[in-house]
Amino acid sequence: MAIIIITVQDTPEGSIDVRMHSEPFVSPGQTDFTQAQRMGAIALNAIHGALEETSPIVMTGGNSKIFMPN
Repeated sequence: MAIIIITVQDTPEGSIDVRMHSEPFVSPGQTDFTQAQRMGAIALNAIHGALEETSPIVMTGGNSKIFMPN
């Protein structure tokens, strides 16, 4: 089981800071994800896509992989 918290915050510079906090932590190279972690990645990708013209893929496939953008 996991809990995912996504925060969207205005910055003093006029931009937006978006963060996903996962408990347990999603570590680099991790290949097995909970449903909550998958849904968090989909939500984060949708938010990022709304903020950018093009967004990197954060998650692909039904049970495949989460890619963390640099």
